[in-house]
Amino acid sequence: RRVLGLIQDFSSRYSAVPWLLTVRDAKALAAPVDANVLKIDVFDDTQIHAFAEAYKDAGSAIDVPELTSQLRAFPDLRLLARIPLFLALLLATARPSESLPRNRSELLEHYLHIVLHPEEYKPSVSLDLSAVRLREAAEQLAFEALEMGKTKLSETELDRILNSSRIGVSSAVYMSDLVL
Repeated sequence: RRVLGLIQDFSSRYSAVPWLLTVRDAKALAAPVDANVLKIDVFDDTQIHAFAEAYKDAGSAIDVPELTSQLRAFPDLRLLARIPLFLALLLATARPSESLPRNRSELLEHYLHIVLHPEEYKPSVSLDLSAVRLREAAEQLAFEALEMGKTKLSETELDRILNSSRIGVSSAVYMSDLVL
């Protein structure tokens, strides 16, 4: 209730600022919220299969028959795969040489490991800058875009922002590493 109250206060003060609130269960919204509510339904087995096939067609290494077999063998994994976000994470991070995660915790741990250690998954990528410096540059760019009310920046704007900040390295190096 306290969080919903804070959201309502924020929304009334800054009515032009868009916001998004996600909850697993709409019952968590004990108080009415003056906003559009969108519910994302869970997938059934046919939709899971179709989604996995589409991921495979787009280049995923997922073995769809093996996935189906794993979903039958592990009910927790099957429940997880019914949630579109978790199915997408599962398909995007699956590697043929590794067993699939069995629960949400394992899936999230695996995903975070990939995000925090990309060099293990893309050894051909050689960054000139540390992850910390890249994150700082990405945060600066995101902040400046928000300040300008934009969702994307031109190369000229990127160059100006990166060169005017305290980053100390050419904007071309940052842009090259950020794109990788």
